[in-house]
Amino acid sequence: IVIVTDNYISQRYDGINVQSRVSTLGNISTDSSLQQRIRYIKATLSSFTQYPIFGVGIGNWEIVSLKYENPDMTNFVVPYHAHNDYLEILAETGVPGFLIYFGLIFLVGYLLLKKILTNNNIAESTFLIFLFIWLLIHLFDSLFNFPFDRIFQQVYFAILLAGIFSNTKMPVIKLSNNNSSLIISALLLLLPLSLYSSARLFNSGLAQKIFITEFNRKKFDRPSLEEIEKLEIDFKNVSQTAMPMYSIKGIYYFKQNRFEEAIEMFRKGSNSNPYMHLGTSYIGQSYSMMNQLDSALYYTKKAFEKVPNNFLFYGHYVLTLEKLKDSIGVKKAFNIVNDKYKDPLHEEIYLGIMNNILSENKTFALENIDLQLKSGNDQL
Repeated sequence: IVIVTDNYISQRYDGINVQSRVSTLGNISTDSSLQQRIRYIKATLSSFTQYPIFGVGIGNWEIVSLKYENPDMTNFVVPYHAHNDYLEILAETGVPGFLIYFGLIFLVGYLLLKKILTNNNIAESTFLIFLFIWLLIHLFDSLFNFPFDRIFQQVYFAILLAGIFSNTKMPVIKLSNNNSSLIISALLLLLPLSLYSSARLFNSGLAQKIFITEFNRKKFDRPSLEEIEKLEIDFKNVSQTAMPMYSIKGIYYFKQNRFEEAIEMFRKGSNSNPYMHLGTSYIGQSYSMMNQLDSALYYTKKAFEKVPNNFLFYGHYVLTLEKLKDSIGVKKAFNIVNDKYKDPLHEEIYLGIMNNILSENKTFALENIDLQLKSGNDQL
């Protein structure tokens, strides 16, 4: 039924059906999705070997993953998840956190299977088998996706666990009245903190929506600087897309030519997420605009070397090199960018800058350079 439905939807909406998707498994080298997942798996394993006990902190993988993914990143789309809940939870929380989370699930599965094998009631066993299959599907899905972070799947999973608990004999923990009262009192005391946290997180979400929208628009003309000063960006200083909120705020100041204040914001943003390098590159560009070229070169080069295929970082770096009249550096930078990530703008900027730097021997700009000129700029 699933395959028939999938084929119908694929034909109707010009999508990719199951057969087409599975056919790509035959050649891993040409399947970008599989290549990405292999990189993610290697990254989580590498991170786990560094922090096997406590991990990098729950929810922090979207930040730490950049450390491993930066050489292949062309924009600011972050690998939020490892596409494997087992490895992601292991990398984030270490062995103890992994055992606490999945240990409970495996225990529930074991007790459910035990009851199925010892149950003589066919009707009840059939229902229990249905629950067990549902649990297996969730565990199997966790190998390739991230149900841990998908709210609907977690709601369904909670319903599944409730169904299993109500039909399986679980270990019982008996509490005295005093212990029960203590737990209830503790929860009531924590409730105001939870409400306070939720309120600030909600306000942070409103600020994130504004900042991310403007970042994608590349305008930064609204709201005004006075208005953005009132936005909540301290409580959650990294957005849902792992973008440092202070770095985006800094771009507002940068666009207003208030470079000293912008640099202060960019430094805070770099502290929030040291692997994004957006703030680092913009610090360099701010110094370039202030004509402090030594500092400009240091920061733009640092960001470019960390994320060489990001077009923004490439642009900031070569524009600084242009001011320094460093044609050799411009050529090196162009050759460092991976050919599969180059687009016409890379070539357009390269040729334009080389033309501005070189007064003689302009053939140097073309020596040992592979240009695939597709630009609509007829000046090239």
